[in-house]
Amino acid sequence: ARPREPAGGPPASRRMSVPAPMARSGGPVGGDTPCGAAWPDRFTWELARLRERGRVTGAGRETAPPGFLVVRYEWDHRGRTLPLAIIYPPGFPLTRPEIRMLRVEDRPRNHCNPVNGNLCFLAHDRHAWQPETSVASYIEDRLPMILDGTPDGEPVAEPMEDWWAALAVPGSAFVIESGWELGTHTCGTLALRVGVVPGRPPALRAFVEGVLDGGGGEIARNAGPLPLEFSAARSIRVPWRLLDEEPQPDEYERVFGAVSPGTGTTGLIPLADSLRARIAAVACRTEITHGERGLSWILLVRTGSRRAFEHGRADQIHSGTARTLRAGLDDRRSRSPSAGVIAGKRIAIVGLGAVGAPVALDLARNGARSIAMADLDIVTPGNAVRWPLGESAWGRFKVDALADFIAANHAATRTAVARMPIGNLDFRTAEGEGGEFVAALNQADLVVDCSTSFEVERLLARHAGSMGAPLISAYGTAAFTGGVVACFAPGGGCPNCLLHQYGSGAIARPSGERGDAHAVRLPGCADATFSGASHDLGELSMHAVRVAVRTLRAAPATSFVETLNFVGEDRRPAWRFDPFERHPACACG
Repeated sequence: ARPREPAGGPPASRRMSVPAPMARSGGPVGGDTPCGAAWPDRFTWELARLRERGRVTGAGRETAPPGFLVVRYEWDHRGRTLPLAIIYPPGFPLTRPEIRMLRVEDRPRNHCNPVNGNLCFLAHDRHAWQPETSVASYIEDRLPMILDGTPDGEPVAEPMEDWWAALAVPGSAFVIESGWELGTHTCGTLALRVGVVPGRPPALRAFVEGVLDGGGGEIARNAGPLPLEFSAARSIRVPWRLLDEEPQPDEYERVFGAVSPGTGTTGLIPLADSLRARIAAVACRTEITHGERGLSWILLVRTGSRRAFEHGRADQIHSGTARTLRAGLDDRRSRSPSAGVIAGKRIAIVGLGAVGAPVALDLARNGARSIAMADLDIVTPGNAVRWPLGESAWGRFKVDALADFIAANHAATRTAVARMPIGNLDFRTAEGEGGEFVAALNQADLVVDCSTSFEVERLLARHAGSMGAPLISAYGTAAFTGGVVACFAPGGGCPNCLLHQYGSGAIARPSGERGDAHAVRLPGCADATFSGASHDLGELSMHAVRVAVRTLRAAPATSFVETLNFVGEDRRPAWRFDPFERHPACACG
């Protein structure tokens, strides 16, 4: 429910839902514009509402960044006076203020940041903040629910690691599985791969390979691939301890001492040059999803020179954390459940241009077991404007640039490449050049053709059909006023069958398919190409992945073609679906 206002609410000239007639002075809202300068009448009304429902004890900018205004406010709840700080940003009232509880003992367990007392008043809804409503009204309507723990609050989890992230060094990472359990164990060591990003302070990058108990026995081990970043990183062991309570970020010294009581140079880990570190981890039971408790992990890191540790120079030792990143398979798939069917599948792609390359990257991003890629083209400044990788790939074979990117960013996906025309490969053997690609192709669960070549499409359809695998073909027309994503099912209609359907008029061709008038011949390039931007070609690559998800989830009973046409001057995409069987005039029948 929207917070209540006195009858009439703010005067019409101050209502944010109709900003045009509002009285303005000062400069534009935002930047360093002082809060209230843009709409002073609206801010006067806001302060009046606060005074009606509580006590304003102070207002000023001396404790806030430029443009912000801090109002000290006292509000009574169940016989207690709660001191609050309301921090108005320069964009107020179009953007929301922060409301903080000043006394630690007043702060509720949920919906409150234990580091700075900031309250989470609003749901995760783009319309949650209503500028025409006063902050006083939000406090009166929402704060009791937070303080009393009533079920009207938004059902969100508040894992402790989120609050400790406020102490994390920018760029730091502590990568760990979500699903591990410790059983009856309460302490031991973590097997880490550790790297350092130089800086002041340096950022620690740590990957947890396994959890060991106090005697060195293995409790859990990472079953996923080692990210390329950590392949040459140093292997170390650091202590961990399971705590009975949820530690607060302001208890850093006590928590660190409970796990790593060493002083001086005891337990120091050399990281780089003269840099040394003392590292420890804590685990605790916390709410990891709404209503469900599980393990939260926090990595505590102290860095400095050996001399600083040896002489106890606390001013030269930085104490912080590495941000906890959950990287289990379920963690990585939870944000894209519809694409989970891609995980573990073997896919072959021919043609890595402006359609095929984004398809390959999206399949790798969603955990494909392997991707075999074939293309003879290289990346140039011209074609890079509609290709997913930029200047660092200029002059490289597209397949090599993509394979290296996938290895560096999606370690769960293996790649095999061929840098030669697909028609020159002997699909009966996996020997010679391109043999690794052929071997992977012959085991593929799905074949994707983005070559724009009808010859290649026919060849792949025949070979995929002999393996019992479907073929998806995606291409844009020469004028790029349309395009096609077709799925050829094993035993269904083939590319020649579709050609017969086009010839009879049973299925309409995509717009702009025929003719060479729209071909572009670039200086220094012997081959003609087509004109088209990546934001339009993306319609084809995105839809090709959608069809791949659908096909991998349930094998299609018949072949079908989905035709794209761009409509009107603003090029609105419109799709049409047509199934088709084997054509009686085609040799495949």
